[in-house]
Amino acid sequence: MRLFRKAMLGIVETSLIPLILTWVPSADAQTLTGVNLSRADSNGNSQLNAYAATVGGNNTNELLYGLAGLPAASLSTNNPFLNSGNLSTAPTRIALGLSTPGTYSYTFLSDTGSNGEISYGTGEVGLNLFFDGNDVTPDISALAYANATSTSNYPSFTANSAPTTATLNPLVTGGVKGAGTLSFVDGGNRITLTEFRDTTANIYNVDRVGEFSLGANGNHDSVLEFSLQVVAIPEPTSLLLAFGAGALLLLGRSRRPGQVSGSTFSPAN
Repeated sequence: MRLFRKAMLGIVETSLIPLILTWVPSADAQTLTGVNLSRADSNGNSQLNAYAATVGGNNTNELLYGLAGLPAASLSTNNPFLNSGNLSTAPTRIALGLSTPGTYSYTFLSDTGSNGEISYGTGEVGLNLFFDGNDVTPDISALAYANATSTSNYPSFTANSAPTTATLNPLVTGGVKGAGTLSFVDGGNRITLTEFRDTTANIYNVDRVGEFSLGANGNHDSVLEFSLQVVAIPEPTSLLLAFGAGALLLLGRSRRPGQVSGSTFSPAN
């Protein structure tokens, strides 16, 4: 009987070890598909007619044109834009994959033309991030004072749960309650906003976009920058498997030769 139980324990141990070593997170795709930056009041409510976003199709509100990385390196003329044009579809729309764990940093420029820039002086701005094609409900909402001081000034930011924040295209879909969080779980990953700053046009003095197109137009651009940290989280079934396998391994290794669980019997010398 002891030999049989030992053999069965060995089979279970060796069959569960690969499950621990070869676990991979869910393959569900996580994609950043929309960014909206709006003026906000002290409570975080957006001014729905004063925003810049990554969806076009109109000539009313400025577009946000994205670059990979953070300033000042991201502002190099050798750094290509992630989107272009003035459309409600690609290539104006973005689709930035976030399925691989790591840190993703972006810079978005908006023009300061006839409609003015989003951030004025030390006023507050709201950032809503949209994922996986949902243009109405943000998964991350943040509120901060605009940076109107220097490139080394980083105003603090908080999660925004105001009742009226901007959807991706407020002229069409209006306002929505803020997500109230800087972090959420998408598929097998936790995505967290770790950096956020909107800098007024007089600080970096860069001119790479117009109101509705790429290219300099004589007006300096506002500079939005943010970073997202993506961390894989184990699925509940994987945690249970790992716990069960660990317990069996510990049990097997804690037994002395010749001893049966629940008994004080030992073979004679």
